[in-house]
Amino acid sequence: MDYYQQYTEFVAKNGQFCLFDGSLGVKPINSGTKVLVLDSSYNPPHLAHFTLVKNAIEFYGHRGFSNFHVLLLLATNNADKRPKPATFDKRMAMMKRFADFISIQNWNGMQVGVSCALTTHGKFVDKLVDISKLINFGIEMPVITFLVGFDTLIRIFNPVYYEPVSVAEALRSFMESVEFCCLRREDGKYTLDFQEDYINKIINGEEEPQIPSNWGEKIHILSFNESVKNISSSMVRDVVNNKGSDAIDLKDSIPMVIVEYIKQNPSLFKNDIEE
Repeated sequence: MDYYQQYTEFVAKNGQFCLFDGSLGVKPINSGTKVLVLDSSYNPPHLAHFTLVKNAIEFYGHRGFSNFHVLLLLATNNADKRPKPATFDKRMAMMKRFADFISIQNWNGMQVGVSCALTTHGKFVDKLVDISKLINFGIEMPVITFLVGFDTLIRIFNPVYYEPVSVAEALRSFMESVEFCCLRREDGKYTLDFQEDYINKIINGEEEPQIPSNWGEKIHILSFNESVKNISSSMVRDVVNNKGSDAIDLKDSIPMVIVEYIKQNPSLFKNDIEE
């Protein structure tokens, strides 16, 4: 697959959204399918990403869902401070490998499809519009779940992005159509207690009028196990640049298909740019 050509064509056409792998929007999806959207930089994909997907599938599996479709979404306008086509085409290649890795897991009888897409939109409101246009559900459009980290959740509800309109007004329609599965882990910026208190404050109405209390019911907190709590894309890049692609640290941080891709592209992170 020539991802470089796909990306350059996407840019040349001034595209806003492009599905580059998978069947989402190509084949009709049953309205009982739970769509999970993982919006990330994929620089590179890692096992914390996978654990978030896995935990979300298990969470909704316990709620009666058995059909899932995971959309891996890369926002090209904020994934890098200085976007380069070569960078993005390699991320697309890693996303495809990561999608295959998710697909071949044992999901205990549940059906899990995976697709990959590009977007130029930075705001989740705009991303939802394009995703909704893409998906063919027939009569009823189901609630879509975004898989996010706590820092992303904070940004989504930050009033500064919507002024002079209130968050409640700006996101009213959006919140009617979505839920969040949020990663809860110590990240050096927000303590676990702060994260838990923030959600409880929303539920208890302490963030009103900016954030309505009923939105708290749409935020599902997923905790990570110890083995992946410190994994991040920047950590993986640091390991590759300082220890090489054979570093034992990588085997516990990223899928082997991504390790193999990094070995095939030894200069992948040489011109590293902080996310």
